[in-house]
Amino acid sequence: MDAAMNILQVVSSSRTSGAEKHLVILSRWLQRMGHNVIAVCPPGGWLPDQLHAAGIPTVEMPMRGILAPKAVFSLRALVRKRHIDIIHTHLTRATYMGYLAGLLAHVPVISTVHIWSRDFAYRYLPSRNHWFVAVSNYARDALIARGLPASRVQTVYNGTDLDEEFELAPVAGELSVSAELGLPPDAQIVGLFGRVDAFKGHGVLVRAAPTIVAKCPRVYFLFVGPAEPRVQQGLWELASAEGVADRMRFTGVRNDVGRLMAAVDVVTAPSLTETFGMVIVE
Repeated sequence: MDAAMNILQVVSSSRTSGAEKHLVILSRWLQRMGHNVIAVCPPGGWLPDQLHAAGIPTVEMPMRGILAPKAVFSLRALVRKRHIDIIHTHLTRATYMGYLAGLLAHVPVISTVHIWSRDFAYRYLPSRNHWFVAVSNYARDALIARGLPASRVQTVYNGTDLDEEFELAPVAGELSVSAELGLPPDAQIVGLFGRVDAFKGHGVLVRAAPTIVAKCPRVYFLFVGPAEPRVQQGLWELASAEGVADRMRFTGVRNDVGRLMAAVDVVTAPSLTETFGMVIVE
């Protein structure tokens, strides 16, 4: 590394999802490489605690509603105070805010595109001091097809930190996953890891469950990730209508994803659309 940089990471969501997890891993590795990293995210939620635990200096900043314009000027002030060399944004709202803050502070901005989007920000924001990273060639090709010059976007694939994220060995005296979830000792477990949402394909797996159960009578289905009560209720009702509600287990947010992945027999990823699913790498 030629010289340490002061990098401001800005994300406009604090929930548990791929972009937010990517930001934690990336920030941690940038620090290990000798760079100075500061993260900005909305207050509350999953992300601030994860950043603090990783030792990343973090500023919690409201970014919605009437406080959004103030956030732009707060970012500009932070850039100047911390002598930031580059702003790295994640998700659409952060892209707008980071771009404006960078424009006002005369600092270059890189925006990572984590999701498929037709938003104006990814096509028509002025090119001065603003470049894009796509998390897959699929995402890059989609951006170029919608008008973003190829010279302004590069592909950098998501990664994960296997050493720190995945402790697979069971802890002495700890319940097995099957015992914890109330499953038979000989249960076969099919896992789906990620936010419980329509586009992640949970309904696809629930609809397929009767066919799977008919061929594998010992199978159970494990859904790991945050779920809105309305969405989980809908999946439970669908499973009940299919006669497989007793085979479903919802864990909510977990910090032992590696342990749960190691316990399942099959990991599924039936997403209806995906730019780069972190679960595949994990």
